[in-house]
Amino acid sequence: MIDYAKTYFDENGRLIAETYDDVYFSIEGGLAETHYVFIEGNDLKQNIGQHTPFTIIETGFGTGLNFMATWDWLTQQNITTPLHFISVEKHPLTEYVFAQSLAEYPSIKPYQQHILKHYSKLTSQTINTVQLTPQITLTLLIGDVAEVLKQSPQKANAWYLDGFSPSKNPQMWQQSLFDNMAKLSHPHATFATFTAAG
Repeated sequence: MIDYAKTYFDENGRLIAETYDDVYFSIEGGLAETHYVFIEGNDLKQNIGQHTPFTIIETGFGTGLNFMATWDWLTQQNITTPLHFISVEKHPLTEYVFAQSLAEYPSIKPYQQHILKHYSKLTSQTINTVQLTPQITLTLLIGDVAEVLKQSPQKANAWYLDGFSPSKNPQMWQQSLFDNMAKLSHPHATFATFTAAG
């Protein structure tokens, strides 16, 4: 049984996860943040052509913003390297909320519409893979990261460590996550995150 996220939009239009009392992304700079933290932070421009396919593993699919921003970046850069994007999500958004979640970013709306065609399949069971284009493959692993990450079909060339902050979501930021990362990383794999505990 899929445990969908309990969410609401606050008075500023931000999508909030009730379980974690945290925002999914910043309306003001969420897209730019993804580019700076994950795309530049993993030096994808330099690294993506060195592996075919190039595999990114993400913790916390959420609204899909990081995935769609990466897909859009590949398109804008005319990069044709096949991408397998694997993301873990404990509490997927309902299809309705997913469809509403990125209204502030019309530039990635076409990618969201493409995903929506497959969204019910993507969130139907623990492991779900769809070929969105000949170049782009998306796999969602639904469940607790400590359990489902071990079922990843590929090792990572790059990691997007997202998810809510350690203070809001301590269950994810455990040693088991880093142990699994070590097992599921290709040599010279990179990682990036904007989440930190201080």
